Amino acid sequence: MNPDPRELRGLAILARGSQIVRLSGLKYKVRSQSGNGAYLVAMNSFHEWECKCPDFCHRHVTCKHIHAVKFSLGLREQITSQSLGVSSNAFVVCKKCGSDKLIKNSIRRNKSGDVQRFSCKSCGYRFSDNIGFERMKHDPKAITAALDLYFKGVSQRKILHHLKQFYGVKVTQPCIVKWLRKYVSLVKEYADQLAPQTSGFLHVDEMKVNINGRLDWLWNLMDDDTRFWISSLISQRREVADARAVFQDAKGKLGAMPIAVTHDGLQSYSEAFKNEFYTNTTPRPIEVR
Repeated sequence: MNPDPRELRGLAILARGSQIVRLSGLKYKVRSQSGNGAYLVAMNSFHEWECKCPDFCHRHVTCKHIHAVKFSLGLREQITSQSLGVSSNAFVVCKKCGSDKLIKNSIRRNKSGDVQRFSCKSCGYRFSDNIGFERMKHDPKAITAALDLYFKGVSQRKILHHLKQFYGVKVTQPCIVKWLRKYVSLVKEYADQLAPQTSGFLHVDEMKVNINGRLDWLWNLMDDDTRFWISSLISQRREVADARAVFQDAKGKLGAMPIAVTHDGLQSYSEAFKNEFYTNTTPRPIEVR
């Protein structure tokens, strides 16, 4: 069964980052993809999501903005409950032998609060139960909030300010980076499961970016309809080989020949387009300059 196009567009909204603003646990503001303001997505008294966009108001369907909020909440739940090892089951077993014959031994106090320590009656092993944040001295809620804000596109400087203001946690940017390195692979496992279909109409562009004081070229290729980000590469030049690398990366991810590719007329695109997409066996896509 083909997925709902609105669901794919909702996924594309989440993939762009910084498009969803959490107002409360039941209210979210989702930026309009046309650039004209934002729409309020809120849960009503019947525990159903509603949106102020015309698609929901006139057609009474689950719009892309509601899907985007649901995906965002799913990612947050994945990070909180599965990826970071937070279990909803309060049942604790020995981490060494798996026995449930435990006794509460003591309380360990640190910056993240009180952590219960246990002693196993079967093997004598002593351990603490700190919901998957072993050797992490900061509040797990603060760590989870930092990850959530980062994947919403919030800058690290603003994340530091948020943690200090709402959690009383003072950390540095290297500390945020350390958290990201520790848990980003777990988030990637969730993201890799998301495989939205694309429309076949692609758009590619390039721009200069400052990397450690050096100006390089950032190449971006996305689906023109769903806005799903397909490929992003960095190179020092804007030559044919660089453009070909972008097309090759996109072809490997799409698995099918696109219908049309739009670009700004850069000659490197045209040459790379001919080398990568011209074929005698399958219909080649349209080049739009």
